[in-house]
Amino acid sequence: MDGACPQLSRDVVIYTVKQVEIAYRMGAIEVNTHEDAIMANRVFCGNWVIISSQINKRSTLEELFKKFVGKARTTKPIKLAEAKLYVGSYSVGKVEKDAVEPLAKYVEDMVALIESYGCSTETIAVYSEYGREIRHSDGVAREYKGVTDVILTVDCGFPLSIRLAELGMPSQDQRLMRMLIADMVAASKAMRKAPRLNPLYAGKTTVILRLDAAGALLHEIGHLLEANHSGLRVRIGSKIASTLVTIIDDPFNPHSPAYTRFDDEAVETLRKTLVEEGEVVSLLHTRETAAIHGGTPGNAKGLFRKPTPSHTTLTMSPGDWRDSEIIEETRRAIVVDTIHMAYTEGSVITLIPERAWLLEKRELSPLKLNRIRIRLDQGLYTIDAISRTPWLRVSIEHDHYVAEYVPTIRLIAYVD
Repeated sequence: MDGACPQLSRDVVIYTVKQVEIAYRMGAIEVNTHEDAIMANRVFCGNWVIISSQINKRSTLEELFKKFVGKARTTKPIKLAEAKLYVGSYSVGKVEKDAVEPLAKYVEDMVALIESYGCSTETIAVYSEYGREIRHSDGVAREYKGVTDVILTVDCGFPLSIRLAELGMPSQDQRLMRMLIADMVAASKAMRKAPRLNPLYAGKTTVILRLDAAGALLHEIGHLLEANHSGLRVRIGSKIASTLVTIIDDPFNPHSPAYTRFDDEAVETLRKTLVEEGEVVSLLHTRETAAIHGGTPGNAKGLFRKPTPSHTTLTMSPGDWRDSEIIEETRRAIVVDTIHMAYTEGSVITLIPERAWLLEKRELSPLKLNRIRIRLDQGLYTIDAISRTPWLRVSIEHDHYVAEYVPTIRLIAYVD
């Protein structure tokens, strides 16, 4: 096959996961453990062929690979961009001790605190140790990563939830978590009696996005910056936002579960400025999209499927406002902290709020909204205030951690 392929890329992937889950649901404590190991052979010759199975079934893997490897041939002149492949091994966020007892203690403490307020909760904490190994033409890239993922729901009459994740086991200093829980308790009690938005306030208005809401907006912008085969969603040199906006993909954020030194093609990662003062200066690329459109690879996600471009930790550069100043200096606005979902259709980003407030005369009143819509050809240009303090939002897409590190932002959007 090597002679028939103008550019052959072949590697072997070994992926392992060991997890401990402690869950508190309806008064019951659940302890679950899980271990798995998957191996894959991957070939690119214009098309991808990826064959994977559990590592203890290598004979089946080899049989399937021999059967399907010829399918990688193609007459299409698609190649892979040149790239520096990572060679080496590193560990991040990893602990050696047994995770069950400290994780159970962490969950018990959080549940006890929430119930002390007279509220109910569902709390799930998962500690995972991941091993990722790619054996490629230049050597071997190995990563070992420990991550704690927490989904916390507080119900004091109105259920509110938030997802948090960090490298390693939870910090022994739980002051931030306790402050967060106290804030969620107060918000849940307030939202229980929240009225619907007055129709007079619907339409184009000032919106302040904080916490996960700001992260969700940045996440959707990140999708627009992914290069793909069907054409670029935005182009280098195009203006998409206010000059206050600079966006960087940072795979080396020391707090983010998305930390990585190589992508899923084993390409060395790098901090990449995507938007500088509102102008697109770079895109997220795999080796294949970089060869098609021109650009720098290192953003591939996908071990057991065709690699596609995606961000690690998208970072919006902070501004010079304090969060309290943005509230104090805004006459009237809709403030959104958390959301149920976010999506992009055409040129509109839509956020479905979970926790929202009406800001009038520096006072925040709870409010229920249907949606917030931000037009890409208008809304991002209206960003006129960015705070100094970022918030880390973490989610999982296609079995990979992605994160956004974004401050509070103020802009104009449509609400109803």
